[in-house]
Amino acid sequence: MKHLSTLIYSSLLVLFLLTVTIPVAQAQVPAWQTAVGTAGTSISVKATAATANDEVIVVGDFANTATFGNTTFTSTGTGNDGFVAKWSNSASRFVWAHQISGTAGGEYPLSVAVSGSSVYVGGVFSGRMVIIGTNFLTNADVFGNTDLFFAKIVDAGTTSSVVWAQRAGGQSSEDLAGLVATGSTLYAAGTFRGTTTTLGALSLTNASSTGSNIFVTKLTDAGSTSSFTWAQQAGGSVGVDLVKAIAVTGNSIYIAGQYSGTSTRFGTTTLPNAGNADLFVAKLTDAGSAASFTWAQQAGGTGYEVVNALAVEGSTVYLTGYFGSPTLAIGTSNLSNAGSLDVFVAKLTDAGSAGSFAWGQQAGGSGSDMGSALAVRGSNVYVTGYHSSPDARFGSTQLTTAGQSDVFLTKLTDAGNSGSFAWTQQAGGSSLDNGVAVVLQGSRLYVAGVFDSPSIAFGTLALTKPSTGYGLFLASLTDGTLSSADAVLSGSAFAIFPNPAHTTATIILPALPGAAHVTFMLTDGLGRAVRTGSVPMPATGLRHEFSVAGLPAGLYFLRVQAGHATASRCLVVAL
Repeated sequence: MKHLSTLIYSSLLVLFLLTVTIPVAQAQVPAWQTAVGTAGTSISVKATAATANDEVIVVGDFANTATFGNTTFTSTGTGNDGFVAKWSNSASRFVWAHQISGTAGGEYPLSVAVSGSSVYVGGVFSGRMVIIGTNFLTNADVFGNTDLFFAKIVDAGTTSSVVWAQRAGGQSSEDLAGLVATGSTLYAAGTFRGTTTTLGALSLTNASSTGSNIFVTKLTDAGSTSSFTWAQQAGGSVGVDLVKAIAVTGNSIYIAGQYSGTSTRFGTTTLPNAGNADLFVAKLTDAGSAASFTWAQQAGGTGYEVVNALAVEGSTVYLTGYFGSPTLAIGTSNLSNAGSLDVFVAKLTDAGSAGSFAWGQQAGGSGSDMGSALAVRGSNVYVTGYHSSPDARFGSTQLTTAGQSDVFLTKLTDAGNSGSFAWTQQAGGSSLDNGVAVVLQGSRLYVAGVFDSPSIAFGTLALTKPSTGYGLFLASLTDGTLSSADAVLSGSAFAIFPNPAHTTATIILPALPGAAHVTFMLTDGLGRAVRTGSVPMPATGLRHEFSVAGLPAGLYFLRVQAGHATASRCLVVAL
């Protein structure tokens, strides 16, 4: 059991991210400001997502009991039950929670995505049935193999309700790597074993007779129901192919993971293997009712590499994980392993029809150190995970563990052709502690994870493990270099519609005190400004009709600046 329509446009142009990066010298390390836990037994967090109201959705599983605010759950099956809970920073408590249960086996939510008031949850279940709200989903196999589940929850503030749930999978086991929600579209990626797997009316065939292959699928949320729109398969004919993360911008879908066969295939692209297991990053283009792989890139050494997280900002892709090879070449960067397993952070640039690695950074020491999750805004890259090395180095910062392994949160600054560590913070106790997820909410960073230490310290703050097994933590700090105006523009209050646009796109911006004007710059795939403009900024916010008439169909990048705040969005011009 595992835990862990035709083409719309004649061509797609390259994205080009216009950002001004200012390296941070001798940056001050932010202090932990909050740290909360929950009562229960062996509570494990797997993923988080931010809402638009300084709230965080947390998903995971528990063994016997778990308490979130005023709600206490008791597991019902022979394995762990799942949970979905919302933390409100303003209320300083969990305001609602849902249990995902079954009559036998285990239920494991693995990913969560938020779009407006819709909370989408995905995971796996190994029992005969999983119960999500009033939905009962039956496993395709009765012998303990895992099937997939997807569910929609509507967030009403202090209450919530399950709207629909979907099952997917075949006679063998499936795993889920991640979910991304854009409007009413949901993208998911994962791994499947066995001969075939089924996603609604769609079926994929495993190219490997002995291992696993990868799936990527699109679901359309129709309100009270959902359906699978398309599905794509990737992988080699031998060995294990694992996708570990997914990220989306516009109609570009990125997946990353690792493969152990002598080679692996993404559409018409075949990647060789340099060692035990190499990492990959691949791009798909969503054409509406179908999708296809556009490019794929590989990196690896003589040992093995593992990807755990992926994020995209404009045309730039970031990933993190760990590597066991003595050396790992990423672009022009040659990373040297300082011990058993080291953290890597890498940047890859998407040039439309091809992708290439730009730089890589290593962190760690003599023991095992791993990057688990990352979040990105502009040139700011945040990574969390754990370090078990007695002394682990992140750039010029050296961390000393308080126990067997400590949580780390580190910030890197992307300077274009290179990246550097700006600051690193840690938390820990006498035993095993791990940062699992990180999410940005305005200028605040939330880190969620698990701890086995009797007590875990976040600076001057401390949490006590509630019972046997792991405990859950949710901690936060504020990065003062992220301005409040940038934080507002990074949220859903900055919108462009329709997107794709034919002749005019409406731009919506929230109120930004102190901003007298808004300037616009639309660039093509070569970074050339094809349309600019400037309008007054109303005190109540902006609604502006931006003309794209006469432009060739394709993918563009719109940059807006209001006062000192800047933000960018993808904009598709249709035929």
